[in-house]
Amino acid sequence: MENSDLSEPLIEFVGRGLMETVSLEIYTKTNADAVARMWSESREGWPPGFLGASEFTPQSIEMEENSSGKLFTVLAIEGDRVVGYCRTTPYGGEPDAAYVALLNVVPDLHGRKLGKKLLLDAVRRTAEDGYYRIDLHTWPANLKAMPLYKKTGFFWVPDSMVYMQNYMPFLLGRTELRDFLGDRDWYDCFARELEVEPDEQRTESGREVFNYLFRIGNENFRAQFDRRGRILSSIETPSLSASVARSSGKIFYGKPVRISFEGNSLPQELTIESHKYLTAPESITMQEGSRGFDVIPEPVEVPVPDRDRSPRVAAVLPGDHPFSIGIGIRAEEPVSILSSPVRRLSPGQKELALDIRKLTEAGSFKLVASLDGNVFHSEAFTLKEIIFQQVRIPLPELSNGSCELGLTLILDGKAGAEEKIILVSGPSARTPETFLTRKEAVIVGKDCTLAISRTGAWGSLWIPGEDDREKRAGTIRISAGPPYWNSDLLHQVYDFELGDGEVIAETAWPSRPGLKYEIRYRMDPEGFLIARSSVTNESSTDQKVSFIANWGGGFPFVAGDRIIPLQKGLLVCPEVYNQIPDMAEDYPRDTAELAAPWLALSSGKKSLLAWFPGWEKLQYGRPETEEMIIPHGESVQSPPFRVLLSKGDLKDLLADARILGWDTGGALERMDFINHNIEPVMCEGYELILSHNLLGKRSGAISINGSLITEGSINSEKSISAAVNITGNAEIALGIAGRESVYPARILSGSAPSPELTEENGILSISNGRLKALIDPSEFGHVYSLLLDGVEFLMSSHPGPSDFAWEKPWFGGILPRVMDGRENPFRLDTVKCTWNRFETVSAGLPEKGWEMLWKVDHKKYGSLDLAWRVSMLPEVPVLKTWFCPQACSEAYLGGEFDTRGFLSPGGEHHSVILTAQNKPLLRQGRKHAGAWFDAGRWGRVETPRKGFVEAHSVSEGILFSEDYADSGCHFSFFNAHDRRREIEIFWLLGNCDNDEELSRIYRAQLIEKSD
Repeated sequence: MENSDLSEPLIEFVGRGLMETVSLEIYTKTNADAVARMWSESREGWPPGFLGASEFTPQSIEMEENSSGKLFTVLAIEGDRVVGYCRTTPYGGEPDAAYVALLNVVPDLHGRKLGKKLLLDAVRRTAEDGYYRIDLHTWPANLKAMPLYKKTGFFWVPDSMVYMQNYMPFLLGRTELRDFLGDRDWYDCFARELEVEPDEQRTESGREVFNYLFRIGNENFRAQFDRRGRILSSIETPSLSASVARSSGKIFYGKPVRISFEGNSLPQELTIESHKYLTAPESITMQEGSRGFDVIPEPVEVPVPDRDRSPRVAAVLPGDHPFSIGIGIRAEEPVSILSSPVRRLSPGQKELALDIRKLTEAGSFKLVASLDGNVFHSEAFTLKEIIFQQVRIPLPELSNGSCELGLTLILDGKAGAEEKIILVSGPSARTPETFLTRKEAVIVGKDCTLAISRTGAWGSLWIPGEDDREKRAGTIRISAGPPYWNSDLLHQVYDFELGDGEVIAETAWPSRPGLKYEIRYRMDPEGFLIARSSVTNESSTDQKVSFIANWGGGFPFVAGDRIIPLQKGLLVCPEVYNQIPDMAEDYPRDTAELAAPWLALSSGKKSLLAWFPGWEKLQYGRPETEEMIIPHGESVQSPPFRVLLSKGDLKDLLADARILGWDTGGALERMDFINHNIEPVMCEGYELILSHNLLGKRSGAISINGSLITEGSINSEKSISAAVNITGNAEIALGIAGRESVYPARILSGSAPSPELTEENGILSISNGRLKALIDPSEFGHVYSLLLDGVEFLMSSHPGPSDFAWEKPWFGGILPRVMDGRENPFRLDTVKCTWNRFETVSAGLPEKGWEMLWKVDHKKYGSLDLAWRVSMLPEVPVLKTWFCPQACSEAYLGGEFDTRGFLSPGGEHHSVILTAQNKPLLRQGRKHAGAWFDAGRWGRVETPRKGFVEAHSVSEGILFSEDYADSGCHFSFFNAHDRRREIEIFWLLGNCDNDEELSRIYRAQLIEKSD
């Protein structure tokens, strides 16, 4: 909003010995780059993480400005530098209120009164535009700014974090204050206590108020505002006085509240304005001894949220510039029931627990319960001294399905509004059912519930909990705008229409007269949710509108993973709030830049996927449409927005989506947020590379043993790199936006000798100075001997198989197997094996070994090419195995394959001790078998004082510990060969402290890669 009153220099001050001039200007697109630099300079002035982790870009600044629905954005500019910023928007749900959405001054100019000037400018502009109030929020620790806010007219609302209200726009618009001030500045005449605490101000009756006092010499101007009603309740000037008061005490529905008016400027007859929830006269005659009347707050179907203005009663004071004085009446229920919208009952459940909240001193209440309108129970309960208590009511025998439980509380003979809870007994009907309760419309499905709030029409997704109480799992809503954030559509009370598995919510759009907004929610019989919005234009002119889909996870997704299907792979990363992902910078701007139109959350036990084909853009990670023109008398609607809840992990979620025919982009390679090439063992001089897989630019740094070796800006298209400059054990720190991940590693000299390969009489060998492996390709390709410093660490049978436990034939050692659907292994020793030398470079080090190949063509096992590799790096006691069965023509018969190792560290297997990642406290000896437990990502077999063997893997599948008591134990890594898969295992041997350190390195790095 441009204003002609900005041509003058607005601030002049002396600082650092220089005269400087700062001007205030309205933001335009040409300022976007300078504003981005301002926010980058301002991070230290905000709480950690508040401004995200990415570098600000002009594109994100312009996106924010265009979508904010702002009234105006004002910049403080010094030369070509933006040094201050103030954006003011409407306050959603209250057309006469404005809101300071963002206020910032660069840290090096704190204390120079720029914040004051920006706030006073916002107050002036909103006053000139006819607003009644301007609000803001800040954080509780921002104490240094509190005197500034209070001196510019803001009051800290008690019991808030920290919400402040300012009624100066109304006062500056009144001739009474302007006449009182004359040519004086109101700021200089404002008398105010500046304590850094909430403004807990009350009248004698206990009414919560904010008091303004202006003083010129011995004359005062006083104005009081009712905090609940957000309206002037008293005014006193040297020539005028008028006030309103109410009776003291708590206000409950149905209980009269006495209202009275006083003052020397009241007319003989007052016109009374009251909210529809209040019963009050339309006018009163001001007679001596009769200046008051009773107001009765009626029980309401939809309670007024605490965030919203309370229902008001006010009197209009006539004159050349009439105004109202009044108060807000926030009535409460003396006793109320708290519950989730649906309760899923256990089989044969005979009673239901209800949570009760009481705010009255009454000693008892009566509860009447009905099912589908038929009363089945009535009981009196005694109220305890505490606010919250629990009561239980009996339940009749219920048939399978859903029904409405009606609950009415009767106190002092007066019945409150009926609450409804949907009870689900046994399996739900396959076709979703719809219900209407006091606060919500409810769609009950087989495994979840969607509750649509009457206020705001938000869809809340609920899932069954451990008992009959449900847990909120997520939210869904399509908003029309802009603005989307702080829109008045979020605070309207909606009209509902129920259909089969569908709820239609409709409201007028107050801030855009003539427009009607509608959102439809439907639950498909297959269990997924569909939302779709429309806007109808009944105004006299064409209108513009766009849509954005809001969705998010509650419990159990609070600490879950964000999943983004990027073109180059499937990004799966734990969410770090305000950091990863950075909503403004990390996501693509267009949905076409995704591999498929979906995003997901996963907690491991539950997963949530949003699917949105037809939506063109992404804003802050939310699907958005292009702007649409609505001709007069016509409507536009959003594309459908679908949400799927799955009872499993990400794999289960994607499988469920594919069953529904949703395009998920195929089999995308999984990626982490951090992109680096650190390995447990690396070569001196190896080039370390650091980037990340999202779009937002962040600061990156690489340090080794505490010394910084490189830093710079990184994202998915830009990396930093540096060579490893030491040998030995090292701690490599990768920093992204100030968050460091530390990777232990072993750095070998570039002169370390390569592993040696030999072949003699069909036996293959690999050795690297400490470790020597012998392999017989004719017997399953099994590694039948593995010597560490000359000592055997395997159990095997060679030459020729033998028996072990129930296995016959048994080769032992380390070997690959492929099995049919009944776990019968194929005899690889019955088909020809070909082999060749295998050589590659791993983290700058020569990796050498042998690759063995078999062809299997069998009616029970399929037509497969099997590849088995065994290799080593220089010097370290680590054997790497890799096994991959691949169908010759992509036809997989199904079955399993595994790599197994029979271990005898130090040549001993009768007294070894077993432990594993999934059993970190386990120290299992040989007295009792504990076969077939999931070891996790690593398992360890140790012979005290002789050595250990560990198996590490990050491959897809399960690492089983197979424990045979006194006969010893081994590890098997299983997977299905229903498609091309592979199993890679690192077998780490040790007999000294340095080997234990190498074990720590492998555990830390490989577990990090598997997370």
